Amino acid sequence: MNTSSERNLARLLRQPAVEFCKVINHMADQRDKLVVPIQLADIVLSGRARKVCQRKGITTLDELAAETGDAMLEERGCGEGTYCELRGVLRKHGLQFREEP
Repeated sequence: MNTSSERNLARLLRQPAVEFCKVINHMADQRDKLVVPIQLADIVLSGRARKVCQRKGITTLDELAAETGDAMLEERGCGEGTYCELRGVLRKHGLQFREEP
């Protein structure tokens, strides 16, 4: 027969393993949510679209998506064609330009 202290000891010995499993499961969940920013250098863009982004200091798709469409159209060298190209690249990756407030 197990005494009360033996049961408590067994419970205490199991506790760290349970906590460890919780931490490992949490880390596995977080790993699936990690997102690595996509660099514009890794995407095929026209020279004009690339230059517009360089002038604005945009290096990732997330940074491009943080811009408004109007702000991009105001940039020198960004006409309707370049704007449509950039918008298409964002859409291809499930993103869009930020909307005006």
